[in-house]
Amino acid sequence: MTSSAASHLLLQLGVRADLVYLDAGHQEAEVFLDLCYYFNLLRPGGALLGDDYIASWPGVVAAADGFAARRGLGLMPMAEKFLIRKPLAAGT
Repeated sequence: MTSSAASHLLLQLGVRADLVYLDAGHQEAEVFLDLCYYFNLLRPGGALLGDDYIASWPGVVAAADGFAARRGLGLMPMAEKFLIRKPLAAGT
């Protein structure tokens, strides 16, 4: 099952997560879509942790940076990974 199909199935089943680890596609468009889809599965205060946040995967870096910027979220890079948190409530 693709990562996008899995996200839709999980959402349909009512799954909500505190942490989602993303390590699927590496092209900017597909990473951005995965971030959008899986962000919807997060509970407030949850986090997206992504792999391959390195210069040799520029699509991953651009998608993560762009997703965080568009939503006004902080992005924390760490050891070739990135972390984006979902706010606890609107405006926090």
